[in-house]
Amino acid sequence: MSSASFRATLPGSTLTRIFAQCPVPTGIAIVLLLLGPVSAVAQQVDTMVVRLAPITVEAERYSQELAAATSAISRLELETVEGMPSDNATDLFRMLPGLGFLSLDGTGHDAQAVVRGFFGGGDAEYVQVLIDGVPVNDIESGLVAWDLINLHAISRAEVLRGGSSSLYGDAAIGGVLNLHTDRSPGRKMSGSVHYGSHATIEAAARYADQIGMRRFSVGGMVDRSDGYRERGDREVAAVHLEGDLLADGPVRGRVSLSSAWRDVSKPGPLTDSLFAVSRQSVSPMFAADRIDERRHSGSLLFESATDGPLTWRARARSALRDARDISTLALAADFADTQDRDLLTRSLGVEGQVIGRGAFGQLVAGVDVAFNGLESTYYQFFTGTSADYENAGPLTRGDELVSGDGSRRQLGAFVQAESKRFGPLAITAGARLDQIADRYTPDGDAEVENTHNAFSPKVGLNVEVLNSPDARVNLYVSAGQSFKAPAIDQLFDQRMTPVPFPPFAIAISNGELDPQRGDNLELGGYGQVLVPGRGRVEASLSLYRMDMRDELDFSFAEFRLINIGKSRHEGAEVGARYFDRSGVTAHVSYAYQSTTFRNGDNEGNYVKAVPRDLIDAGVSYAHTSGIGAGLRYSGARRIFLDDQNTRGLKDSDRLDAQLSFTKADATVMIEVFNLLDEANVSTGFPDPAGGDGRFLYPTAERYIKLGVIYRR
Repeated sequence: MSSASFRATLPGSTLTRIFAQCPVPTGIAIVLLLLGPVSAVAQQVDTMVVRLAPITVEAERYSQELAAATSAISRLELETVEGMPSDNATDLFRMLPGLGFLSLDGTGHDAQAVVRGFFGGGDAEYVQVLIDGVPVNDIESGLVAWDLINLHAISRAEVLRGGSSSLYGDAAIGGVLNLHTDRSPGRKMSGSVHYGSHATIEAAARYADQIGMRRFSVGGMVDRSDGYRERGDREVAAVHLEGDLLADGPVRGRVSLSSAWRDVSKPGPLTDSLFAVSRQSVSPMFAADRIDERRHSGSLLFESATDGPLTWRARARSALRDARDISTLALAADFADTQDRDLLTRSLGVEGQVIGRGAFGQLVAGVDVAFNGLESTYYQFFTGTSADYENAGPLTRGDELVSGDGSRRQLGAFVQAESKRFGPLAITAGARLDQIADRYTPDGDAEVENTHNAFSPKVGLNVEVLNSPDARVNLYVSAGQSFKAPAIDQLFDQRMTPVPFPPFAIAISNGELDPQRGDNLELGGYGQVLVPGRGRVEASLSLYRMDMRDELDFSFAEFRLINIGKSRHEGAEVGARYFDRSGVTAHVSYAYQSTTFRNGDNEGNYVKAVPRDLIDAGVSYAHTSGIGAGLRYSGARRIFLDDQNTRGLKDSDRLDAQLSFTKADATVMIEVFNLLDEANVSTGFPDPAGGDGRFLYPTAERYIKLGVIYRR
């Protein structure tokens, strides 16, 4: 399959432009070779006992073969990457093509996803994260507490990239990451203990068994660290309980309960001058920033127990979060405002879907209903220069400033059909209707309302180019529309920002904001091939373009958020994984993200803070004696920190290594992160007052972890 054949398909020679700007053509060429002339390779494959098994995913809300999908989907079995060095959940998920993370704490525990050029900058999230189908994003912003994910409970991760509003509605414009817990039968025990630099102690465990036909599991985790920066301490704990209510009849029932606690400092960015002295330091303006929160959630699931022509699923879920968040807003290179917020959020959701299967293919239809509420109160904390903060002594909460309560009601109905009645051609078509109604009542003031409707259609084609016992190649093309409603805080946040003009304090939120909307076009392919006498290769390629309108931007004229932006998101995502019989595994993923303004003074410029290149590659080896080793490289390149594209960020490179020894059910390992001790910066922003300085979020220097993992 040549790039010329793609070029004829996409209007405006989008592919020509993408390949011309990619600085890493080698990775793309490898995947094109795998997806294109793979039939020639297949003819040379020796007869082997092992045959390619279909890879199934549930990213589109029903079980399907990955090769037949009409969207960019990647699947990661966590047990296959245990030989790769990884420090936390986001470290693992970076192996999925097109899924990148920018770290605000420098180690990836406090990270934000960047997918297809969408990056919320700490204020919003463009990726919906689900654990067994239950959303875990925060209500007010959509952000995710990545450090609460217990990897011992997760068996696989699936990411659906690109606009997915036709199935998931709001918050899925960048993609959907669905994490699946291990529900395989039999008794299972796993646990781990790690100790490392910065007085880091991590422990996690999970036990699963069954009584009769009813399966249950219990698990937990604790994580504490002094942090690699001053005042960068972190304490996290979580417990989880899950069990079957019904397991031996036509209906299965399952209950899930979890609680978590986080007390985490937020050391914040450093100015250029402070970064030059020590990236381990903290600016006095951000020294008090931290979040202390409690989370409790539960879900109840009922579903049909057999895979007949008609199956169904119904779930009810609830969540409660109580948080105190001390947060600083930099207003100039040497002036900031810190406020203390109490936040209480509640969520109740109900969803149901039915799946019909027959000679025509599959059809899924369902409804999602969610009621979210919050209570917010801001207290005065401190405002001043860096010297004022440093000389103020211990800072404490002051008088109440503003308070209020709000709600968000979400109603959605969707349908998607997949037909395979046309030989090698499969057709997918679907749509979703959404209504989002927001209300907020400031204490002592009138209620503010904002209600919006959205229609999100999608159509796609998938053609089977090759299907043999030793090789398979499928190509797809799809088009659709997506939307992203403004976060509740973007609409109604009452935090007042000090300004040097009347009224001298302004809230940048805007209750009249409209959803961002986009038109999506995508094509790509999936391939698998057996390597003669060795193993197998899995590969994927996706090429996309999304034109966004009504994007949110900050207006200095109105000094608040408004809908003025238009942008184009286009790029390429390639991924390949190799599994060798000798114990060697390898992966490479590369994402090229070209995100440009389509209107305004910066038309044609790249959107700030978005890396144009994301790279992750690694190789591991497990010897039959139990000795193992892994080496992994991650990089982010070509980042501008301003909309004018005059201030760039140094390219980021990180090399991690792991050595391990496995005996029976236990593995002892040592991991070294940032092996070459690169002085990397994850992200940042220019001086808000227009000066020449920058605020930078540094990543950790070289650090080490020793660990023991037990699995049985």
